Amino acid sequence: MKITKGAKIGITAHESGSKMWSNGLYQNAYHLVNILKSAGYDARPVSENKQREGKKLLEHEIEHLHPGNISDYDVIFECVHSLTEASMAAAKEKGVITAGIQYGNEYMIDVMADSIYKFDKPPRVNKQNRDAIFMSPHFEPSKEALSIMYNLHVGIAPYIWSPDFLFVHEKEEQLLFNKDTDLRKISVMESNLYFVKTAHIPMLILEHAHRQDPDIWDTAYIIGAKRLNDSKGFVRFAKLLSTKGKKMFFEDRYRFGFLVRQNYAGLIVSHQHHCALNYLQLEAMYLGIPFVHNSDYFKDCGYYYPEFQAKKGAEQLKLAIETHKDHFEETREKERKRVYDFHPENSKNIEGYAQIVEWLLEKRAKENKKSKLFTGSNK
Repeated sequence: MKITKGAKIGITAHESGSKMWSNGLYQNAYHLVNILKSAGYDARPVSENKQREGKKLLEHEIEHLHPGNISDYDVIFECVHSLTEASMAAAKEKGVITAGIQYGNEYMIDVMADSIYKFDKPPRVNKQNRDAIFMSPHFEPSKEALSIMYNLHVGIAPYIWSPDFLFVHEKEEQLLFNKDTDLRKISVMESNLYFVKTAHIPMLILEHAHRQDPDIWDTAYIIGAKRLNDSKGFVRFAKLLSTKGKKMFFEDRYRFGFLVRQNYAGLIVSHQHHCALNYLQLEAMYLGIPFVHNSDYFKDCGYYYPEFQAKKGAEQLKLAIETHKDHFEETREKERKRVYDFHPENSKNIEGYAQIVEWLLEKRAKENKKSKLFTGSNK
């Protein structure tokens, strides 16, 4: 496809740090820089924070972006942070394209949940004056809502994941599923921060499986649930389950690799609501770890149950425990091929982002041509 050689693109980012491995957004920014470079663009991480100038997003040096130099760029993608009003005004004046990249569930979380449950949280930046917004494919159900909110074109960007960051603290061979892995030690790793990813359905799956066969699983660690100790509603919910405090334990949040290496996650039970692509299931697929899940994107992978159907989830849990070791090697090979669909070096993903850039450049060219015709300018 056509590539506008020399087009300079800025991606808002922060320097590498601990968040690089705890927050997928920072990895997204890094991958986006690399993808656009691979496509043939002059892509750079940028920040309006002067203190980040010269620091690095891994090997990429961060450039200081400000109203005085924003015209050096053809496109600015707001990835990790939004532009200030001053920079947005300068971008509009200089004809610089600005576009939001939504790697988080903005409508479900920032619009719906925060406006109802977090009265004091400041609203996100109003993106009505951007050129477009692009979101991950699993957020498509909210595409029309955001389009109406901001009165903008909202498109879909390829979802990106790489196993590279998985092996920063542990070696790959330490994490791979093998014959000695204890499948009866289970982890639930949902964030429990918003309703899109919580431990409730996995806990019900575990409870129902236990009622059917008290010996089917040994221990379940509900990771990231300790913060809910002060939630009267969650405590009431947990007390309804016979396994709480006996076989099911509520823990702080721990790194995925640590849990696997310590054999606290021989099997993973998960649930999401309109968040069907996330790193957890891709990590499990890459490593060959059995995961019970409800992601429509991976019906043919792992152990799938529909929507909120916890009883079917319990059936899949039983199937995973009883059969996974019989075919884990061929399963891992098949699922790794599926994971490559999302790899930043996959040519389809590189082309997908190049199409976004070219669409934005063409859109701006048409607007400039129309503006010149309207003003009668021959310049």
